[in-house]
Amino acid sequence: MSRIWIPGAPVAYPRARSSRSGARFYVEPYASWRETAAWEVAAQREGTLEGPVWVSVKVQSDGLLIKTGSAVAHIRPKGVRGDLDNYLKAALDSLQAGGQIGDDRQVVHLLGQFKGDSS
Repeated sequence: MSRIWIPGAPVAYPRARSSRSGARFYVEPYASWRETAAWEVAAQREGTLEGPVWVSVKVQSDGLLIKTGSAVAHIRPKGVRGDLDNYLKAALDSLQAGGQIGDDRQVVHLLGQFKGDSS
């Protein structure tokens, strides 16, 4: 298991923007935060994990505590494409649109995993 601390107030991921030429970019302050966070990860990582991994993120006012490790027995289901975080966002959006929650900002704990037959 690896532990990585990214100090400083965390910045939420914004939707990427496109320039008139079609190039995608991130707006400030996210772009600067992302660059700094990447440097922290590179400086603190203990190697590159291969294959399925698990990630735990604790969001604090003074930084992010990220834990990672190799996953076992968790596989991507056949026919499922895309990133897990995008499926989680879709699930939260449906809870909000269907009236189960008023706003996805209410969510203080979120757990997701791919489970099923391997692709």
